[in-house]
Amino acid sequence: MKVLHLINSASKGGRELYVKDLIISSQIHHISNYCYCPKYSVIEKSLQNLSIPVIDTRNRSKISLSTLFELKKLIRDNQIDIVHSHTSKDVFTGSLLKFMTGVPHVYSIYMGVSKKRDLIHDFIYRRVDHLISSSEFSAKQAAEYVAVKKNKISVIRYGRNSTIYKPVNRKHSSTGEQPRKIVAGMMSRIDPGKGFETLFQAIKMIPVELLKNFEFRIMGEPTLKPVSKKGNPQSEDAASLLYQNLLKLSKEPPYDTVIKIFPFNDDFTGFLSELDFFVHPAPDEMYGLAILDAMYSKLPVIGTNAGGTPEQIGANQRGILITPGNSTELAAALTTYIQNPQKVMADGEEAYNWVRLEHDFNVTVPKILEIYKSLV
Repeated sequence: MKVLHLINSASKGGRELYVKDLIISSQIHHISNYCYCPKYSVIEKSLQNLSIPVIDTRNRSKISLSTLFELKKLIRDNQIDIVHSHTSKDVFTGSLLKFMTGVPHVYSIYMGVSKKRDLIHDFIYRRVDHLISSSEFSAKQAAEYVAVKKNKISVIRYGRNSTIYKPVNRKHSSTGEQPRKIVAGMMSRIDPGKGFETLFQAIKMIPVELLKNFEFRIMGEPTLKPVSKKGNPQSEDAASLLYQNLLKLSKEPPYDTVIKIFPFNDDFTGFLSELDFFVHPAPDEMYGLAILDAMYSKLPVIGTNAGGTPEQIGANQRGILITPGNSTELAAALTTYIQNPQKVMADGEEAYNWVRLEHDFNVTVPKILEIYKSLV
């Protein structure tokens, strides 16, 4: 089975890292992968290191005739069986390749779906042979908003490599011992759409006495613009401004002893293993990968009651749900966990027991492979 993946995104976010991991994990199941992705991107570098063929994108538009003919030739020369697109731009390329070559087209969605019912979008989405969503929430959106039949839509949860997570041993102080700090964290692109402003306001609402026993760690970097021709990364303006505000807050007393900022690095499991609980205040996340990574590290999650996040946290069994954008509720949730370390540990065990049953690549990749086989 030969699969051409289309992901014309230079970002270093959850979607891009997931597609990289999906491609690598699927190699074990006798899938030969090819990937069309931007030069200098995180996906390109990782796949090249594993000798997986990469075709560099040179055009950021939805439709490029030169790209279509280049990929048509690659499909013909390498006898590609499936084209799998991974962004709302790539679905155009994938569907037009289906029109030109007849090769089946699978499309995965990683964000919420908006209504796209006009002649152009109907032409494109009717050439999606199967649509995959990680959440029931977005699958229902897709069935309503795009021209893909319900029987061609599947919910397949994100897979994770369960062997990469570090063992955790979080012990809280016994009676009479000096209490150690409760450490919470967030792992995300530093972007206005990720709920940082709500987080800032919530931390400022926590009483100073509680802050003495609390630390909040953030691993992330500003959202990037498309990579320049020279390969130099540039941050989006709004994300860069947000990052500067975050740095400023982290240097102001009393928050200078509370907020710690770390650049993203590949040892994110080490970062998670040192936390007590995880915070994900994004106001409309379809199904957060960072939430799954946190749960694999036995962390309960404070997240928003929107998008696919309630499917992950449940009815507060695996964390605490808050109203999107509500800093008062977030401050209350933070306070609950700061003051109740035993609840933190109990909710974290619930999170771990749930995530390992549904989100292992050994479970999810075969489901995707079955879809591929049904179309060939």
